[in-house]
Amino acid sequence: MKTAPVNTDKHENPVDELYALLERQVQMLRNNRYREFEELIEKTNAVTAEIAQHPPPPAPQLNARARQIKKLYNELLLMIEVEKDSVEKQLQKIAYGKRTLQVYQNK
Repeated sequence: MKTAPVNTDKHENPVDELYALLERQVQMLRNNRYREFEELIEKTNAVTAEIAQHPPPPAPQLNARARQIKKLYNELLLMIEVEKDSVEKQLQKIAYGKRTLQVYQNK
């Protein structure tokens, strides 16, 4: 006799799971844990695809959760933009340093 697979995730609802994953992504970025952040992106994409294939029925609490998800997503976008700017500034400093070294090597 076959048994049904056991859901080992804390969240039975994929929308709640998506929210939890986005929260974890925010925490990973705040703690500069980029590798774990990237791993969560894969999980988040899978849950998002699942929701897209099997949308949940409309419900009032779902609207509230959707607003929360949108807020977290916007926060993630802002955090990523800040990190991107930081990396670009660091790359500019490195490029300046390389040019300076080349000037001294050519003298």
